Amino acid sequence: MKREELKNLLGESATDGLIDKIMELHGKSVEKHKTDIAALTSERDGLKIQLVDAAALLRTNLTHPFTNRSCATVSNHFAESFPSPVLVSRPVLRYF
Repeated sequence: MKREELKNLLGESATDGLIDKIMELHGKSVEKHKTDIAALTSERDGLKIQLVDAAALLRTNLTHPFTNRSCATVSNHFAESFPSPVLVSRPVLRYF
């Protein structure tokens, strides 16, 4: 916003004091938005870094917290130890 634009917009009622007050209010508003943008940009950048770190961690060979073995090894061991249930046929009881 420029002083000349305000003078043209307000016409003859534009005094220097009025224009100064409008410019001051506008400046405060702009500065608040700049501060908000800077804070949000900083937060976004921090989250991007966290996302990259988390993705890198997932790509590495994670270890199971209790066995200290890789999660893939633990998953395979579990699958071998507890195979999927197989339906067993039961004898059919017939009453005559």
